[in-house]
Amino acid sequence: MQTLPVYHEFLVEGQTLSECKGKIKRFFDLYELVSYSDIFFLEPMVLRGDHPGFWDRLSTSESVNRDLLRSWLEELGDTGVRSLEDLIHLPQGYPSKLLHTITHILDGFFGVDSYFFNLIEDSHWVSPGLRSLVEKRPNLYWLISVEVTLTYGPQGFEAKAPRNVEI
Repeated sequence: MQTLPVYHEFLVEGQTLSECKGKIKRFFDLYELVSYSDIFFLEPMVLRGDHPGFWDRLSTSESVNRDLLRSWLEELGDTGVRSLEDLIHLPQGYPSKLLHTITHILDGFFGVDSYFFNLIEDSHWVSPGLRSLVEKRPNLYWLISVEVTLTYGPQGFEAKAPRNVEI
């Protein structure tokens, strides 16, 4: 087994930092798609919605996700995909796993590749409606950075792959 540090930025709603940290901890405790061995809250980087740097950091965080998405789409294009119809011929393996990761970002499934995650809307972006709410009540919204430790090795679903099952 090996470990790898991973960073995430969360938008959370709550009265206090402690309440928001609890929501993030609960999210990780209950979320089944990603499991981290350690979670460290980077408190010096926490920004509440009324901090002068809040909106710039939020914009930068969303941009990281968009830049990742653009690079993956470009990489998918390198496999020959130019239209949705081309997906019929997409080979299984790395190209289809890349498409899977792209769709997770688009549909709001949190994963190790999620840099910014909006815990309020289960999204990698912030809707115009939520932006309006943050502007009206900035003291209720927080950007919280975390460092997590990903321990990786063979996963349960990989052990059950047809190539690994004895008949």
